[in-house]
Amino acid sequence: MQPGQEIDIPNRPITRRRPVAARPASAAGAGASVPVDNGPTFGNGASVVGAKGGRKTGWILTTILLLLIAAGGVGFGVWAYMDGNTQKDQLNSQISTLQQQNNDLQEQIEEMAAKNNTTGSAGDNANMEGDTFASMEESDFIVLDEWGVKIRIGTPFVYVAKSMKEDCDGSTCSIRITALTEEMKEIVDKYPDLGVEDIVHDLAIVKTKESELERYPGEMIKPIFNDGEYNYFVLVPSGLSLSSELSIDESSLITKAFDAFVEKVNTAENYSKI
Repeated sequence: MQPGQEIDIPNRPITRRRPVAARPASAAGAGASVPVDNGPTFGNGASVVGAKGGRKTGWILTTILLLLIAAGGVGFGVWAYMDGNTQKDQLNSQISTLQQQNNDLQEQIEEMAAKNNTTGSAGDNANMEGDTFASMEESDFIVLDEWGVKIRIGTPFVYVAKSMKEDCDGSTCSIRITALTEEMKEIVDKYPDLGVEDIVHDLAIVKTKESELERYPGEMIKPIFNDGEYNYFVLVPSGLSLSSELSIDESSLITKAFDAFVEKVNTAENYSKI
């Protein structure tokens, strides 16, 4: 018998069955119900509105964080700029200080060099640097008319010269003097481009009311002459130097003559008032 075929039973009325529509099977299997969309829920289950609000809050926090980072970057840049300017000002200040120290040291070096060209603590009073001699003249005396004193030189010296100015500090004054033999005069004439002070040695006569004078550190000397008011001292430079253009023989001749000149001015009998 084929399915759906009616069975014919004698003496029984035939009843026709009404066909029943087949229920479609769900994708999840028989008996599973299809969920009904009742709209957003507010009490039970996750809320669609709540989910959107969470994402919005996240964006806000991210934006705030980025703004804070940006503000920190700007602040760091401003600090770095200001700190850079501060360091620049400090460096400029240090440079200025070093330049001033260099100038001060240079002045001290020049002062020490000037003192080394003299002897003792007479200092600027016996400063022989930077002066030029007046024209030489033939004479047996070095006449210090501004002081009212003269010094006899004599043989073998024929020419004398003194500095064009005297250096004074209060009652203490000094002046440079020198004397030349005929041979020394010939050497001077041989080098017209050089000054007299570059060719011959000289010394300083100091006039002061002090009774003693320090020629070298710790070495005090007595005056050579007294004119009734002032004492006269002889200061011989400790470092004697001549122009490198001179020959060895010329330098030797000048140095020997200078030793004789020093002996002349260190003799009290050679001093007298004008």
